[in-house]
Amino acid sequence: MQNCDLGQIMAVCLKNTGLWYRLEDNIIVISPKFRQPDVPQKKITLTGNVKDKEGRPLPGVTILLKGSAVGVVSDVDGNFTLTVPEESGLTLVFSFVGMKTQEVVLSGQQVLHIVMLEDVSQMEEVIVTGYQEVKKEKMTGAVTAANRLSAERVRSMANRLRCSLWTVFRSKALSKTSIPMTSLR
Repeated sequence: MQNCDLGQIMAVCLKNTGLWYRLEDNIIVISPKFRQPDVPQKKITLTGNVKDKEGRPLPGVTILLKGSAVGVVSDVDGNFTLTVPEESGLTLVFSFVGMKTQEVVLSGQQVLHIVMLEDVSQMEEVIVTGYQEVKKEKMTGAVTAANRLSAERVRSMANRLRCSLWTVFRSKALSKTSIPMTSLR
């Protein structure tokens, strides 16, 4: 092609490609010919709460929009707020240690009340040590099962343990005064 302007050259080069060009500040920008305009996606805010079957709030429940990284965690009262795209058929996944994972398909509701059920088999397989979770098969050492102990019983047990272990971990300090020191581990 000789003696042609830029428009003619670009038209020939991009013919049957589904692409087109435009000039921006003396730069040729090539883009799809039938580009959909960028339309901001509408979003809705969902609110709700998560409880166990006895009606007690569940703090720390993970709520995720299935197939994405969008999610939140329920607060101390089991309440949550989550902003998701306004589409039909979206699925929320509710998960919590010791409870059955639950999926809820959204169909226009903006307020959700979720009741999670215990997963007994999962509870038998996991030991919560206070600082980590260990599978039952991998746990070594002595373990005591405790179910819904009152705060007073827990304090009482801790005091009894502290007293009974007093002599086991008692040692003299390495200082000049030799003051006995106790460490409970």
